[in-house]
Amino acid sequence: MYTVYLGQYDLNYLYDAPAQQFSVKKIVKNENYDSVNVLNDIALLLLNDQVALDNYIQIACLPDRSVAYYPTLTNIA
Repeated sequence: MYTVYLGQYDLNYLYDAPAQQFSVKKIVKNENYDSVNVLNDIALLLLNDQVALDNYIQIACLPDRSVAYYPTLTNIA
């Protein structure tokens, strides 16, 4: 079982920020994940409850499909 902390930026101080804690119900891995070259290393997490958005927790905006990605760079959304 995995636990996700949203709104938490330092796991050494779990009770220091207004974080929300969730259990992970399901992990959906990218079917094109390549562990040798570490390509397509992304997954979706289905949480056990709904997330409440606040000042510390917001929706991540993903770039448009037309954005070019380069394998030597790290892209973070």
